[in-house]
Amino acid sequence: MDQGQDLKLKEKILVVDDTPANVSLLTKILSNHGYKVRVALSGKLALQSVQASPADLILLDIKMPDMDGYEVCRQLKASEQTCSIPVIFISALDATFDKVNAFTLGAVDYVTKPIEPIEVLVRIEHQLRLRRFQLQMQTQNTQLQLLLTTTQAISSAADVEEALEVILINLCQNLGWDIGEVWMPSSKRTVLEYCRCWYEDIRFDEFRRQSEAFRFSLGEGLPGRVWLSQQVEWIADITQENSTLFLRSQIAKQAGLKGVLGIPIAFDHQVLAVLIFFHEQEITPDERSLQLVNAVATQLGSMIQRKKAEEVLRQQAARERLIAEVTQQIRQSLNLDEILDATVNSIRQCLLSDRVAIYQFAANNNGTFVAESVGKNYPHMLGQTVNPSWIQEGFSTFFQGFPIVLDNIEKFNFTGDGIEFFQRYQVKAVVAMPVLKEERLWGLLIAHQCAAPRDWQPFEVDLLSQLANQVAIAIHQSQLYQYVQSANRELRQLANLDGLTQIANRRRFDECLNTDWKRLRREQAPLSLILLDVDFFKRYNDAYGHLAGDDCLRQVAGAIKSVVRRPADLVARYGGEEFAVILPNTDIEGAVFVAEAIRQAVSNLALPHSQSKVCGYVTVSLGVASSVPNLELLPQHLINAADAALYAAKKEGRDRVARV
Repeated sequence: MDQGQDLKLKEKILVVDDTPANVSLLTKILSNHGYKVRVALSGKLALQSVQASPADLILLDIKMPDMDGYEVCRQLKASEQTCSIPVIFISALDATFDKVNAFTLGAVDYVTKPIEPIEVLVRIEHQLRLRRFQLQMQTQNTQLQLLLTTTQAISSAADVEEALEVILINLCQNLGWDIGEVWMPSSKRTVLEYCRCWYEDIRFDEFRRQSEAFRFSLGEGLPGRVWLSQQVEWIADITQENSTLFLRSQIAKQAGLKGVLGIPIAFDHQVLAVLIFFHEQEITPDERSLQLVNAVATQLGSMIQRKKAEEVLRQQAARERLIAEVTQQIRQSLNLDEILDATVNSIRQCLLSDRVAIYQFAANNNGTFVAESVGKNYPHMLGQTVNPSWIQEGFSTFFQGFPIVLDNIEKFNFTGDGIEFFQRYQVKAVVAMPVLKEERLWGLLIAHQCAAPRDWQPFEVDLLSQLANQVAIAIHQSQLYQYVQSANRELRQLANLDGLTQIANRRRFDECLNTDWKRLRREQAPLSLILLDVDFFKRYNDAYGHLAGDDCLRQVAGAIKSVVRRPADLVARYGGEEFAVILPNTDIEGAVFVAEAIRQAVSNLALPHSQSKVCGYVTVSLGVASSVPNLELLPQHLINAADAALYAAKKEGRDRVARV
């Protein structure tokens, strides 16, 4: 089964309808496309079902005996547990009032019966896709909040031990671990020693007491292996492993522990501490959790190093504030250009460097500088598309997440146009930090020193690394936001389109007519309306079938659109085989001209109609009315007049235009 199908199986849809035939049809359609379907035959049963196990989406009928769909929707939206579940009404009720009422109560869509399987599936998948991205953004914000909270906690800690305790509490409580430990290298860096532990349940007292006596050499036990590899390592169930792999397996088993995760805390490629987390259940960490823990671990490593010297502490505190500012900018703005510009300006001010720029890779291996902050005495590179050899040669390094740090450009032998690039932009020293988005190399965060060579400090390189991570988060969040915005626009468009003909629906017609009526009443300009009907359409359906009838309506709609081309005009499906055309700023003569052109365009389709009493092909009858809106008249008067004209056209023999 493919990944898309797997995802659908995880999404539960609740079908609420008291008609068994409808329930059976919807269940079959949804099950065949991989969705997990639950059924409720009444409104009360539906509410009980979602309270017991929330669904990912609800298909809701309106007319039901014990409680109608409106009341069900009202109660769903009033409950904190169920208010976020998207509700799509599926009903035979086609009146504008019913649809408006549904959307007012919080429904996300409205589908009229009879059910069109493809339309239902497309609308469901659209809503579920939107829900997935909304949930993903919520998860992203939660992770950002945890990272921000942890960063603030580290910055305010009085010493290393307090910082470690805060980290253990934060990670255990937010990520659900039962025990957190810190192991630190001895003064001579020969073994790891037990430093600190955090847990809430007193059942783990004995495990902690016995663990305090352990020491781990390089490569010994889980802490020693993490120390050696400087990589995250986990064991799903330590009770199933032998004592050589996990030296404390016996006492861990006695304490009821199973899952364990080891995380290195490193600075400048040197391990300063190892964090070990335990859980009473088996574990397999997901990628996002590992990325979050790694980010926090990076923060902690720099903190431990900072606490070793007061001067380093003051310097790093300023840089932590910058990270918090950039993180806050990301949380406050979804405009990527604004975030990138603010980021490069803040970094240049903090590092006192001559230039900070962000370089984005393109598909053809070229790249463009998309943001830049530079001193007034140096040339700009913003907007320049380049592919210098030093970036090409460092691509594999960047791809693995490692930076290029050059203290003095003149000490390095560059091939190709590398030295020419640095001379053109007067660069004497550079740090190029990769920006990895979902493990793909998106671009580079680059700092230049132009006045003279510069001995880049480890904390400065670390700062750029952290900010590169924040830039990656900003990029991802901005793209998610843009997708949601696009999805919302698409949803609004779908809500105003007729599913069969892809022209405006009755809801959109009513909105447009009322809006144009008010505007032209102020301007005292004419508003014309054409109502047209396909002649003897019921006989056409009976003779050729409903599929042919649907195709006929689509072609008629296309013919109308080919005539009515002004942006201000509106072509809509008024109902069944009836269409409407709104013509603002058009008098009766102009409207009659358009109507005759529509009649001729439909005739030119030459769609066979053997049951027509007019001729052997499909024709339309059209009624035209025009008025200058005023306070004494309502839009309905114009509709009534056009309808009367349409009736006259039919009475006079059809396939003609009548006016009033």
